[in-house]
Amino acid sequence: MRIACIFVPAILVLSTIALAQAVSPESPFACDRSALNAADRKRHFEELGPALRELVQNVRELSDGYEFQFRPGPDTFRLVAEWAAGEHLCCPFFDIELRQERDKGSFWMRLSGRSGVKRFIEADLGLAQTGAASLQLSASQVLDAWIANVENEVVSAAAALPEDKFEFAPVSGAFQGVRTFAGQIKHLAANNFEVAARILGEKPPQGEHGEEAPASVRTKAEIVQYVKGSFAYLHRAMAAITENTLTEPIPGTQGTWQRTRLGLAIDAVAHSYDDYGQMVEYLRMNGVVPPASR
Repeated sequence: MRIACIFVPAILVLSTIALAQAVSPESPFACDRSALNAADRKRHFEELGPALRELVQNVRELSDGYEFQFRPGPDTFRLVAEWAAGEHLCCPFFDIELRQERDKGSFWMRLSGRSGVKRFIEADLGLAQTGAASLQLSASQVLDAWIANVENEVVSAAAALPEDKFEFAPVSGAFQGVRTFAGQIKHLAANNFEVAARILGEKPPQGEHGEEAPASVRTKAEIVQYVKGSFAYLHRAMAAITENTLTEPIPGTQGTWQRTRLGLAIDAVAHSYDDYGQMVEYLRMNGVVPPASR
């Protein structure tokens, strides 16, 4: 895939996994090259750009930007981190996030921002014509894109409701015994962990069973972090699926739609959207417009 030379250098020491830069909506959509000195510009065009383009393994389209998957490793992290510092100087309208998945999983860089940023990225990187749209995708990548889509919906909805409403459950109508808002999210996340574990051939990391989350997950912050972790685990599971194992029967399973990795991946997406629909109803019943509808 051809990636235009947008990677810009600077010196950055990261002590955390994520870097997120929020900027004023007044920032113009224009790259200010004068923010970099001559040495930095040389580093940008002749060193960092070519090096990072070679390391891009996958491009994931988001509602407000794109995410780029790189070959994991400390050298890659340092190069992308250096780019992130410089990019924030010359293109301050970007939100930039770096994510290293657990257990030596994938390393991702997310470029996103306010309305118009995605079109800027497409034009600057040529994605609309030569990038994501024409990329030869594997089944694993297609499934992972669906996971990313429902993840964006679920996580934003979970964060939208105030914590004092997390134990809300409808009482008017035929709602006896339904889960609370918090319960819906925990149930969704627990299923994600169980499905991902079956795809990977592992035990659920926190002992999830029967689509129930650990009792220790209680506060809004803990619940939101728990559901984020469940999607990170699903991303790892999608990355492990190959064309050969996609429809290969998993030992010890029965039936049809949960017997293969493809069936389990579809289950994770369908189940998450099912519970997301409930979350949307709960949000609206509490006077909160779901983020996806704003």
